[in-house]
Amino acid sequence: MKRIFMTDKLLSLATMLAAVFSLAVFSACSEEEEAPYIKSGDAGTTITAEGSGWAGWSTVIQSNIDQRSIQTTSSASWCTARLMTSGENTYQLQVSAEDNPTLSNRQAIITVKAVEAQAVVTFTVTQQAGTPYVSFKDGGGDVSIEAQAKSWERVIDSNIEFSKLTAISSDTKWCTAKLESSGNGIMLKLEAQENETIEERKATITVKASTGSVNTSFVVTQQSAAPTISFVDGGEDQTITPDGKNWTWDLSTNLKKDDLAASSTAEWCTVELTGSDSKGISLSVKVAKNESINNRQTVVTVKSTKYDVSLTFRVEQQAAAPAITFSATQGTDQSITAPAKVLTWTMQSNIPYSDLKVASNESWCTVKLTDSNEAKDVKSYPLTVTIAENPTDKQRQAVVTITSEKYNVTKSFMVTQAAATFTLSKSSLGFDRDGGNRTLTITSNASWTAECSADWIELEQNGNYLTVRVKATTVDRTATITFKDKSSTTIAVNQTKYKVGETYSEGGVTGTVAYIGDDKRFIYKNTGKTEPYQQFYLATGTTGTYNMDDGEVNMQFIKRQSGWSGNFLAAVAADDLNTGGVTGWYLPAINELSNMKSFVTGTVWSSTANNNGSFAAYCLSYGTVYSNEDRQTKHGVYAIRKF
Repeated sequence: MKRIFMTDKLLSLATMLAAVFSLAVFSACSEEEEAPYIKSGDAGTTITAEGSGWAGWSTVIQSNIDQRSIQTTSSASWCTARLMTSGENTYQLQVSAEDNPTLSNRQAIITVKAVEAQAVVTFTVTQQAGTPYVSFKDGGGDVSIEAQAKSWERVIDSNIEFSKLTAISSDTKWCTAKLESSGNGIMLKLEAQENETIEERKATITVKASTGSVNTSFVVTQQSAAPTISFVDGGEDQTITPDGKNWTWDLSTNLKKDDLAASSTAEWCTVELTGSDSKGISLSVKVAKNESINNRQTVVTVKSTKYDVSLTFRVEQQAAAPAITFSATQGTDQSITAPAKVLTWTMQSNIPYSDLKVASNESWCTVKLTDSNEAKDVKSYPLTVTIAENPTDKQRQAVVTITSEKYNVTKSFMVTQAAATFTLSKSSLGFDRDGGNRTLTITSNASWTAECSADWIELEQNGNYLTVRVKATTVDRTATITFKDKSSTTIAVNQTKYKVGETYSEGGVTGTVAYIGDDKRFIYKNTGKTEPYQQFYLATGTTGTYNMDDGEVNMQFIKRQSGWSGNFLAAVAADDLNTGGVTGWYLPAINELSNMKSFVTGTVWSSTANNNGSFAAYCLSYGTVYSNEDRQTKHGVYAIRKF
């Protein structure tokens, strides 16, 4: 039994030695196997804005991983990378980049990693910003166009933002240029008016950036027009009554007045060229009265003394016949304003008074013809047209007719009367506890009256002015003044029980009354804090806090910005007063600060930012407004609240 026991012991010992030997062999083998790795001595590079091929940038990577088990990726589409075998456990990483068309630096992260192992290395490729440029996609070049009007466009090729480009024409009288942004890019819209002159003309079109010297330009040459003479309206042959006629036709011509001449073949018809080259040329024709019973004719000619171009028309005047006429511009259509008006005209006629009738088709327009008792073939009859005031907000028309049934003669004209209008110089009135006087200016072309039922308001009308007198009060109150005009206009009168400088205490809100105006009133508090107004630029094109009159509008914009409480510190200082159920406190706009400058000491911020693209805002410093204060500067903060 003892020998067997010793044998068992030996067997156990042998087993243990074998296990130790196997563990030693396994450990030795494990130390010989190297872990997978990817290494590089580079962290990245900076390349120029110009694109490059695979030779743009490369670096050496050390790895014991088969290339097929390595993945190469780029975080940006403009930058691509590939891995090339360079030697044993050595690869070359090659990077290719497109041109940078933008005006900002950009980055791409190149990642080289093992597909199944934990080995990875990254590189940062920074590409410099592109150079600003502006050109045309069609290559640009000067343009020659015909004399006719023309509209066309050119496509802009630029890496500058649309809002920072401007199109300028050196002669906007006939050639205009403007930029428009569309789905097809930036378009230069060009429009040339017809060249009616006999001289060629040129305009230089320039597209440039708002800053810097980047620009491109080209010349538009418009050909001259052929010499022409025509009438704008008229020019046709005329058959007129024996009483004669004076009229003027405007000429359409590209010739100068000194190069034109007008003539008539008869003395009873005289012609004259009037006007000027700058204001326009007209032909004035005067036909004397024909007292004979024979028709007569003349030919009127307008021609150039330099060029072979002319026009003619024939004037035929009838023999004397019954007629009704007016001198000068009388007897023509009339446009008058809303107030009542009396027109006194003189009518000439060879028809006896007893055979004449006058009438109006509207009761508000009455007419009267008076016998002249003249011993003449052609008598002068006074004609009175009486127009009543137009009390409505609608235009109205009446037709006045003078007729002779016996001689089958009719003369008529239209009277157009404008609608009544009414406007006030203010939309509301505001008074403090002591009341006082305020004068409103009324602009109206009709009569009006004003009334107010409140016993604490007195009204006094003097022409187009209304004086409003308000008595003192111990309570807040409001009344309405109603104007009896075409539309019953009203204006509110608001009176507070407070005066500027007094302490306001209502509903848990306290402060000092700083301003009582017609459109608003507010109290203020000095927050006791000194903070910067704003610490970062707003995005291009953002409306921003540019309101000059109402800081509440600016505060609403500020609170819509992400992270506003960490950036608009002056606004936060004012908004901190809105606690415990109290609301309405805000950082005042610059004009609101100016309204209360007698209460402001030192330099304090407004909520109005400078809208000139600079990193600046408005502040009030010892009563003076400054518009270009660095927004990161710390100044005092006053808060206001409307009441």
